[in-house]
Amino acid sequence: MDIKSTIRRTFIITLLLVLTLEIFSQAPPVTSVGTATYAGGIYSVPITVTDFSNVGNISLSLNYNTSELVYTGVTLNSGLEAVNAVLTPVSDQSGLFRLSYVSGTAITLGSPAGTLLVITFQAKPGNQGIHSILSWSTLQGACDMTPPAPGSFTPQITTANLPDFFKDGFIDILSTDITLTLTLFLEGLYTPPGDLNQAQGDAGNQFPGVTADQITVELHSAGAGQYSTIIYTVPNTNLNTSGQASLAIPSAFNGTYYITIRHRNSIETVSSAPLSFTGNVMFDFSTSSSQAFGSNLKNKSGTYVIYSGDVNQDGLIDISDMILVDNLSALASTGYLAADINGDGLIDITDMILVDNNSSQAIGAITP
Repeated sequence: MDIKSTIRRTFIITLLLVLTLEIFSQAPPVTSVGTATYAGGIYSVPITVTDFSNVGNISLSLNYNTSELVYTGVTLNSGLEAVNAVLTPVSDQSGLFRLSYVSGTAITLGSPAGTLLVITFQAKPGNQGIHSILSWSTLQGACDMTPPAPGSFTPQITTANLPDFFKDGFIDILSTDITLTLTLFLEGLYTPPGDLNQAQGDAGNQFPGVTADQITVELHSAGAGQYSTIIYTVPNTNLNTSGQASLAIPSAFNGTYYITIRHRNSIETVSSAPLSFTGNVMFDFSTSSSQAFGSNLKNKSGTYVIYSGDVNQDGLIDISDMILVDNLSALASTGYLAADINGDGLIDITDMILVDNNSSQAIGAITP
């Protein structure tokens, strides 16, 4: 072998060694707890990575506060699922989420390439407004990323430099309730210019204080053709004599919904359009007929009221309701009864007149 060949071979070997060192002298990826998102009662926390290249082995250990959060699951990046490896994401429900991944080949993440996985949590009751910390374990080796064996990153991850490569995060737990404030008037109880009489029972006012009567408030799906899906219901909601009702909606129900009002002898009435429940909501049915879906409100001296007279709650005021009122009227029935349209505690001709007037117009529920 001549000197030139020897020099050439030496150069090639040296170059390969340099390239090998270059490949394995890269820094470890940076792994971060991303910004939590909230939907349907679930907090989704992305675990994101930057400079994720030539990674074959992963160890993750994330601490969470079990007095504030409940672990509910994990969604892995498709790149993790695609590789034949020992992959064991676990949470022992004692405040530690763990994931171990060992592979002889480098991982290629699928879309989204910057998200390794997404962990989901629910908040425990009584923790509204809490800034709940999610922190990486500082035990040696609990959080680590390395190339496929026998490679190593430079520097290697240690307890001393862990904060440089594993970034903690948090979940801001939302307030427990959304306040829904409604204004509405029931035709049978309405007295102009803006009051409701208190419904009577055999012993006088059926409800204490300034409660006129009770209604049921429903949130319905805003999806096309999905109005029949009831998302949330609040029965026995107090409606006061000024036409006001205020109720708490759990923050889990923070989508967009139709508001539906039901009452023991009134027509089911729906808000004109879906409303967003991302924060507190106020809605007034009384200002215009257009406030109700299908303009299904009655004008009483400039105030728009919900039609009364649907005694049997079949969605239509008709002869069947009149028969029920007539039969009880003939018996001079008293008390807090659905057939007592005007709420005075006595079923008589005045109730018949209210039902008859609306029956003659074929008043019925109009829904999306």
